[in-house]
Amino acid sequence: MKFIAWPDAPAGRLSSFDWRSDAGGGGVLALTIVFAAVMITGAIVVASLAVVAGARSAAVADSAALAAATAVAGYSDADPCGAAAEVAAANGARLTACEVHGTAVTVGCEIRMGGIWVPAASRAGQPVEERDEP
Repeated sequence: MKFIAWPDAPAGRLSSFDWRSDAGGGGVLALTIVFAAVMITGAIVVASLAVVAGARSAAVADSAALAAATAVAGYSDADPCGAAAEVAAANGARLTACEVHGTAVTVGCEIRMGGIWVPAASRAGQPVEERDEP
């Protein structure tokens, strides 16, 4: 195989490019800036998705707690925890906890976003009275 030198190359060299010069430094800098911008944008997108997942999980937990509190109050014949599980499943979540405290209900839900389970808890119903004993 025979190499042909560029016409303006010095004798014995295959090209006239001088590796010690700064030529092309601007292109490397531009690529570095573009790479950094893409990485920062990716981090912002991931953080935004985490915020959305937390809000969605909290909304599902609130809805499930309200469904359970409605059942506890007697407006529905359903089991409170069953009603909460049904509402959670209808919203693409799973019920992880359900506790009835008199007329109040506390539920825990998890929703799957991007392979990660995002938990949330909510409480609904009439407030539980706490009495101070004299």
